Parts: sequence; structure tokens; C-alpha cells
Amino acid sequence: MPQPDSIVVENASKCYRLYDSTRDRLMQGMRDLLAPVIPAKKNKPFYREHWALRDISFELQPGEAIGILGRNGAGKSTLLQLVAGIIKPTSGVIKREGRITALLELGSGFNPDFTGRENAILNAQIVGLTEEQALDRLDDIASFADIGDFLDRPVKTYSSGMMMRLAFAVQTATDPKILIVDEALSVGDAFFQQKCVARIRQLLDQGLSLLLVSHDPNTIRQLCQRALLLKEGRMLAVGTAREVADRYMSVDMAERNEVAGVASYGERAAPLKKLDQESVESALIKERYEPWFLSRKVNLETFEKLAAFDRVGNGKAKFFNVQIVREGQVVNEVEFNELLTVRLMVSMETELSELNVAFQVRNPQGTGLAHFDTRLTGDIKNKYRGGGLYAFDWHVKLPLMTGHYSLRAVLSHPPREAGGDWEYLDSISCAYIFFVHPIPDLPFGAYLALPATLNISSDQSFDVGTSDPSPTGKCPPSAP
Repeated sequence: MPQPDSIVVENASKCYRLYDSTRDRLMQGMRDLLAPVIPAKKNKPFYREHWALRDISFELQPGEAIGILGRNGAGKSTLLQLVAGIIKPTSGVIKREGRITALLELGSGFNPDFTGRENAILNAQIVGLTEEQALDRLDDIASFADIGDFLDRPVKTYSSGMMMRLAFAVQTATDPKILIVDEALSVGDAFFQQKCVARIRQLLDQGLSLLLVSHDPNTIRQLCQRALLLKEGRMLAVGTAREVADRYMSVDMAERNEVAGVASYGERAAPLKKLDQESVESALIKERYEPWFLSRKVNLETFEKLAAFDRVGNGKAKFFNVQIVREGQVVNEVEFNELLTVRLMVSMETELSELNVAFQVRNPQGTGLAHFDTRLTGDIKNKYRGGGLYAFDWHVKLPLMTGHYSLRAVLSHPPREAGGDWEYLDSISCAYIFFVHPIPDLPFGAYLALPATLNISSDQSFDVGTSDPSPTGKCPPSAP
């Protein structure tokens, strides 16, 4: 028997029958009924076999998180359905020990005619809670799903994002022991994705066993210890999450190159619009003299809603707004590496000094990609009057590749002595969300494109076989 809250998969395979017509399906059904009396050599099938999975073996240990990577059609969802017991393997054995909670097909387990509230109570009882326990957790479910009045409307009126919000809230609020998730973290806005990742991390800290399917290798790296890589139904690799994620990226790029054949960029798109110096100076003047006017132009309710999630502090100072500003306008869609102002607006409740004002740029999984603070700018010694309002403006270029990002904002005091603790005056995990538009014709992606200086030399300016370029680093006139 497997250990409690664990799963053992031994040589699991799944084969589906593919029929060309309804007639063939009917004929095969009759053939199966008559199989005992028809000689095997004459029992020619009316179907083709499709092996969605072949000989998959792994163990999910108690408290472990395993990720499953693979392109569309690799067999990821089929494997989760086998593990969850929704379908049976054609061959092999799957052993389960513990209560399994699964987030698979969108809306599975929901009655479309019931309201979200009714479905939440019913599903909580299905996974093992009493009606009283389900009612006790309803407030937490409603708060996490954050679908407002739709909680009391029929689920059939929900969008796909609203349905996944409710399903994730229900399944993770019921003390799951083994959680199976199929691409649920890719549904919803960037803020909800961060809430999901934070909830999963909290459950992992409490001993949850997790089996997670995702197309995003970064999610697997962040949440899982081990991972599997599937390709065409077979297990191509198994190992640490980082190793398998790197292998997945390598295999994915190789397959895309194979499909594309010889690279052809075709006609390039128009270059990105660049700010001229006059408009930049104009924007800086506006930002310097009109910070409080600008602060009134943003929807404070949006900031307060974001800030309410995962916020801690002692009240000595607090953020009352966080913005990204371009040329005097608050924006949440930006271009790659354009000049922007990240503005942190702070209310000092008491006289303060040695204040570290900081923000991080984070990806949807909550990983910090870039960091800015008043220690690095040499402004940590500043003094601030009690009751004062201050705008901290960072004029930056963010060389971020396309995607959704968020800002974490923190007010803190460094340790008073070596080895001491930081004092957090205000810390907001997700204070602002923004989107970076794609760069035309980019063949691959990442999070950051770091600034660099490039020198190009030809074989006429350095010895062949060495890596020592010419001192000038210039390409000679005769270079091609």
C-alpha cells in the first residue's frame, strides 16, 4: 500500500478507439458482443488505436509537488484523469491513498442551474465536509473567488474565468490532502493568478501533495520539487523541476524550429514609437509639480482592492496609492523599455527616518524580477514629518518582455543591529498590475532583456581560434 496522501503510478497506459463513422462504432459493438464465438483471426476491428499514454510510472510522495510539462496532445490531461479515477487505464496500476481533490475540466462538478453559493456548499460536502463546515467556509470561498453578486446567480451565466475562480476557491478551502490541478493557474487575470499561487504555497507549507499540469515552465520551477516531461504519450524525462523545465524549453524550441524549417522573418513590423527628448522633459516637469493632481486621476478603489490581499504592517506609514505614469498619464499597458515613472504615494503617520521605500517587479507567479529601494539610491537617511504625504518617483526603463507583471510595494526599517529583524511598516504583495506589449518578430521569449553594449569584430581584427578581439572593438571597413 502507498503511504498516506500519496499516489503510485506503475506502467500506466491508456488507449482510445478511433472510429471513422457511427456505423463502424455500431459494428464494433456487435463484434465485441460476438467475440466469444467468432475466431480471433477473423475478428478484424472497425477502429484504429490511439495510445494517449504508454508506460508511465512515478510516485507522488506525501507533501511533495510534482509538475507535468508537455505540449498539446502530450497526454497531460489524460494522465490527470487516470490519477483522479475519472477514467481507467488500459493497462498498468494506479494506487491512491488519501482524499483527492481535482481541478480538471472547466465547470466539472458544478450544476449549471444551481447558484454559485449552492454549488460551493454542495461541492464542499462532496469532498468530505459536513454541511455546517461548508457553511463556515463559505465566506472565505466568496472572498477568494471575488465574483460579487454572481455568487447568487446560476453558474450557467458565468464566464469561464468566473467559473474557475469559484472552483479553485472551493477546492482549496476544503483542506485538500492531494490536489490535482490542470492548467487552472492560467485562467483569470494576473492578480487572481498570484492569489492562486499564494494559496497553493500556503497549502504546500501545510503538507499538501500536489500534481500540477502547466504550459508555463516557470510555474513548475516555482511550485514543484520534481517534474515529468511528456511527449506523444511517453515520459521523455523525469527529475528536478528545474532540470525538466529546462529540458522542456529545449525540446519545445527544437520542435518549433523543425516545423518552421528555414527561418524567414518576412516583412518586419514598424519600429516601436520612441519618445523625443522634448516630450520626456515635459513629462518630467508635469510629474515633478503635479504629483497630487495626478494621484486623483486613478481609481483608488482598484488600488485598495489589490492592497487588501496579503497586506501587513504596523501603521507607522502606509501606501495610499501606487501608479505607473507615462507623460503625465496613469497607464497599465506599456511598451518594451520605454521611459516610465513608478510612483509610490506614502502617508507618514508619524515622524520617520531610516525608511526603506521599495518596490519589486514580479511575474504572475510572484517571483521578483527587478528591485528598487531608497538604500540603493542613497536616500534612506531622509527624514519625513508626521502627517506628511510624499510621492516617491522612480524614472525608469523596464526592459521587460511581453506579458503581465505586478508591483510589490514595501515600507520598512532595516535591522537596528546585526542579525536583527526588518520592521515592516506596510507591505503589499500586489499593488499594481500592468501589461507589456510584445516586440514584433521576436523568435523567443524571456522575462528580461538586460541592457548591454555590443562590439562586433571580424576575423581580420583578431587571431582565428582566440577570443581576444581587437582593442578598438570596431568592425574594420572591409568587414562584410
